[in-house]
Amino acid sequence: MNPPSPLHSPEQAAKYLNTTTSSLERWRTAGTGPAFVKIGRRVAYTKEDLDDWIQQQRRTMTTERRAKTPTEERRAQQAARERDARRIDRIARKQYRDELADEARRVKAGTA
Repeated sequence: MNPPSPLHSPEQAAKYLNTTTSSLERWRTAGTGPAFVKIGRRVAYTKEDLDDWIQQQRRTMTTERRAKTPTEERRAQQAARERDARRIDRIARKQYRDELADEARRVKAGTA
């Protein structure tokens, strides 16, 4: 008889966490659930990763926020960079329009 596998299927992990496989899938997509392993197309979990994730969910108050996972932190940083880039682009477009308007006024006034 083979020893039990250290890897657990999403169904086993969902049962262990008392949740659904669709929740696990949603958490994998969002990067907020327990760490997982991909072997080809197969998704699997280790008991250690499930237990670690459970510990990360501990709170002492209902208003307490959990720490961001590295994936969530990277996504937040990327979103901030994209916001900054859009802001810089808007400012540059406005400056360019203002310069064009100034040039048009100078041409119209005959001072160009």
